[in-house]
Amino acid sequence: MKAATVAPPTPAPPKPRIRQPRKVLGATVAAEGTTVVAFPARGQPLSKAEALLLVQAEIARRGSIPSQGAIAMRCRVHKATVSRWLASWEQANLLSRAQAGRCKVVATA
Repeated sequence: MKAATVAPPTPAPPKPRIRQPRKVLGATVAAEGTTVVAFPARGQPLSKAEALLLVQAEIARRGSIPSQGAIAMRCRVHKATVSRWLASWEQANLLSRAQAGRCKVVATA
């Protein structure tokens, strides 16, 4: 008598990944206005538009922005990305940069 052979079970097809909407972690209010700047939850990089709002809020609050490295850390992007963003915002006349010693000072246009 021959032994019956059983075929191994076939694996289930992988489930499609569904992207969840961004969660908002907190909000910052600009200096004297009522504009609210919302930021995504931890681990997600800020978009270019969100980063512009962050930079404008920092300028309104402090009169200047911290270093490009500090902005890069807060936006969770590379420093070169922040540098490109600042250059494009300057070209679009949203910000102005001026050389002060060994660094560039950023101000509103």
